[in-house]
Amino acid sequence: MNASDGMFLQKGDRVVFYGDSITEQQLYTNYVEAYLAARYPELSLSFFNAGWGGDTAPGGLKRLDRDVLSIKPTVVTLCYGMNDGQCASPSEAIRNQFVAGMRELVARLKEHGVRVVLMTPGMVDESVNPGLKSVQYNMLGLRMLADEVLKLAATEQLPVCDIHKLMNDVDTRAKAAVPGFCMIPDSVHPDPAGHLVMAFGLLRALGVPARRLEVSGAMGTSDVLCAGGISSARMRRKRDGCVLAMKIDSLPFFVEPAARKVLPFLPFQETFNECKL
Repeated sequence: MNASDGMFLQKGDRVVFYGDSITEQQLYTNYVEAYLAARYPELSLSFFNAGWGGDTAPGGLKRLDRDVLSIKPTVVTLCYGMNDGQCASPSEAIRNQFVAGMRELVARLKEHGVRVVLMTPGMVDESVNPGLKSVQYNMLGLRMLADEVLKLAATEQLPVCDIHKLMNDVDTRAKAAVPGFCMIPDSVHPDPAGHLVMAFGLLRALGVPARRLEVSGAMGTSDVLCAGGISSARMRRKRDGCVLAMKIDSLPFFVEPAARKVLPFLPFQETFNECKL
């Protein structure tokens, strides 16, 4: 059995990331692409970013043929809602417009045989923007739209990640531990740390299994225990100690320095990137 067995992605998939300016930032999307390319090169995946600043679900529907279907994708991830909520208090008009757009996006993609993955809208940092705080945009407006995405995923039996909840949970833990912590400096667009949280959620929604490398053994012996992606390992004696030689079947993922501040509050390394010797 291959390590990729059971994943949502299949060999040769053409993946389009579709959404608004947060997708257009090409951060969470690049993290997911880099992780999958390093860990599963045998899948020969292709990736395309079709994020568009200021976009909404109905807006995405209007440009679907030009920006997505023309690429002939096999998988599309949808991340909308930040602009659909209009930075306002929740209303039935906002809800209905968003739901109609999302439902039609899913329906059109399914018509073309595309496999769809849903993401709820992320979060805003109301401590940075008093205007958003005054309407409780995070826990009312965006939460309302996030709940609608989860309902749609259940109805259509689609993989989904509640990015809104995940980001809020991580942000709450981080702010409690580190005064002044912020991963959304302009209140709306995440920095690399915030995008790493999004990438973590999307990797889980795609069914990417936990990945750990571990080698253990008694020093001075020739046999070691290999696990978690290490295809072979041998330890040989030298006069001044031992030398361990390993052959691994995939590359580790590099978390860029700008994203590392969130690692104490997000189990990214422990889940996807752990190596123990």
